[in-house]
Parts: sequence; structure tokens; C-alpha cells
Amino acid sequence: MQRQRNSGHITTAGHHPRRALFVMITALMLMGGAGWLVPSDAAAGEVATVVTDGAPLFVDHDDHTVIEWMEAGTPVDFFYGPYEWMYQIRYYDTVGWTWTENIARDGGAAAWGGGGSGGGGGGSSADTSGGGERWIDVNRSNGAVTLYEGNTPLYVFWGSLSRSQGNDFYATASGTYYVYTKHRPLVYSPYPDNYFTHWVGFDPDRRNGFHSWVKDVNGTVVPNGAGFTAGCVSIPPGDIDVLFDFAYVGMRVEVHW
Repeated sequence: MQRQRNSGHITTAGHHPRRALFVMITALMLMGGAGWLVPSDAAAGEVATVVTDGAPLFVDHDDHTVIEWMEAGTPVDFFYGPYEWMYQIRYYDTVGWTWTENIARDGGAAAWGGGGSGGGGGGSSADTSGGGERWIDVNRSNGAVTLYEGNTPLYVFWGSLSRSQGNDFYATASGTYYVYTKHRPLVYSPYPDNYFTHWVGFDPDRRNGFHSWVKDVNGTVVPNGAGFTAGCVSIPPGDIDVLFDFAYVGMRVEVHW
């Protein structure tokens, strides 16, 4: 699905009277036993819909700088939450945070890129009768990660890449690579100063590879665990299982704009 971006509205949020009123009413109703107001846990990769026209998308749950004003009716993808009455979501190609009342859960799986399933891990199968080399394509311009057999795309989903636009040490650098290692268990990384799983290394010079969203020591995805990387390609829950099982040592990986 092609989404048209609402751009050009970047400012710093000040006092939000509607939000303050919502919090006050919510607190009163919760004290009265209205437990249904507690936002439910969002499954990573679930589809949701913006229900408040002009709803703000913030940089972080504790940084209320507005990076987008969202349009009602626009589909978004859940990443994390609820956390402090907020959800982390993907609005078009922008990841940020918004208040839970701005989002209605649809209960479906997110559609990443050109037709793959989202974080739920179902995947989008294509005819593989043609056979051919299995390989992985990474598009730096939109974050699409595509698993191929020959020229047939088998699965398409979205990955978090480096903020760097070049080919420096901390970039998801363009080039042809080959998978050189795989490691599924939880492992510590000094770059996020946290943990991840499903490591599939392909760029030994920059220590880049595919891995899960960033997790804590208990294996739980952390807030902003789907944010920019230091060069690796971070993949949503479910999808990373598919990629890990698909990859093998020696597999070709193409990274390009």
C-alpha cells in the first residue's frame, strides 16, 4: 500500500489541553474501577489506524518534539507499548511515539514494503518453482529487506538501518557481502549497550549484520528498540526468525540505494 506523507510540520509541542483533560478523566475513571481504559499491549507488527486528525508524533516517550502531525484514517504499524500511556509506531517511514488515544488497533498484521507480512512473522510466500540462488536484498532508501530465490521475491519486510547516508564505519554501507556467521541466542552488543538475538553477520569490516530489535538482558524489546542502528539491519519480531532460518553461511547479501 502506497502511503502519501504529511510533511513540513515540524515544531516543538507545548501545553496540550486535550491531552491533559484525557489524563484527568482517565485517572478519575480508573479510580472508579473503569479498568477497560487501560491500553492493551500492542503486538509488534500489528496494524493500527490514526483516529485523531492532527495527532502529534513525538521523537520519544520523554521527548515531545513533534516530528509529524498525523492524518486521521492513516494506517500505522505498532512497534512497542503501551509505555506511559503512549505507543511507539511507524507512520509512513517515520518511527515515533503518540498517545494511546490517538490510535485504534486493527488487530491485523502489518504489510511491510511490497507485500510481505509484518512483525507477526507470517510472511508472504511466492511461487518458488523457478528455483535459483537464495539471497537477500537490502534497500537503503526505504529499508525494505527482501528474501529472494533467483529473481523471485519470497518475503518482504522493513528493517531499521543506520542514520548515516554514506559508507563510513557506522553506515549500512552499499556493497555485495556474504553471510559469514549465525548466532541465535541473546548476546550483548556495546553499540546499543544492550542485547539482541538472531545475529546474521554479513559485513565483518564494519561488524554489521541482521539482528532482532534491541532487547534487555531478559530478552524483552526495549523502548526505541526499533530505532536507527550503528550500521546493522534490525528486523521486527517474527520476521527475524524467517530471515535467520532462510540465511546460511556463504549467502549473498546486496545492500544498495
